Amino acid sequence: MKWDVDVISLPGERNNNEDFCIWAEGPAGLCAVLCDGLGGHEGGELASECVCKSIRSNFLEAAPDEPLEELLDRLVIGAQDELVALQEKLEIPQGLKTTVCCLILRDGNGAAAWVGDSRIYLFRKNKQLLRSMDHSIPQYLVAAGEIREKDIRHHPDRNKLIRVMGSEWEKPMHQTLRLPTLAVGDAFLLCSDGFWEWIEEKEMERCCKSSKCSGEWLKKMKETVCAHGKGSGMDNLSAITLRAAES
Repeated sequence: MKWDVDVISLPGERNNNEDFCIWAEGPAGLCAVLCDGLGGHEGGELASECVCKSIRSNFLEAAPDEPLEELLDRLVIGAQDELVALQEKLEIPQGLKTTVCCLILRDGNGAAAWVGDSRIYLFRKNKQLLRSMDHSIPQYLVAAGEIREKDIRHHPDRNKLIRVMGSEWEKPMHQTLRLPTLAVGDAFLLCSDGFWEWIEEKEMERCCKSSKCSGEWLKKMKETVCAHGKGSGMDNLSAITLRAAES
């Protein structure tokens, strides 16, 4: 199975971009990772870049038969350790925090891991099949039945995260999900909250249905995001799209 991949990362209406995203292919398959740094100034930028590059580097050295969930656990925990070490080195423990979402694909199989509110979506036949659940106050309010799913986007506590990379972990804080067997036509979207805040899932589906490749799908979604968010002080917006084609 071959994957068509495209990436964007833009500052939005902010002065700097604290997002970072990257992808790579190696012996263990294909890995895509996206981070949204927190804390302002240079801390968020350093954190997101550190985690992305750590995951990418360790993934490229992974054995081709390492089980996907075990590999993801190792990559995320290793990136957390590297970020904490960087905090200690730079003596800015409060300033190096980030979300992360990571996807590994291999031979029609896949697994995802995430911390925070950067999201991973899977679309099948141009319809949302699943998405990662945010580690945020509004997502937990949805789970408790206190607000509706659609209320997350503009909830006053939307930016309050319960789990992040770079905080103290007494135990691993990431979630890992084994994905269903993948098929030609399946499509993934990894994105920061600055991206999904301004585009509804139905719009993602429409853009996917009317596009022939990842680049076209991403371009249409970006145009929707920018049109909806213009003049709002838009946050950084980043996304990775992947679509499965015949080998």
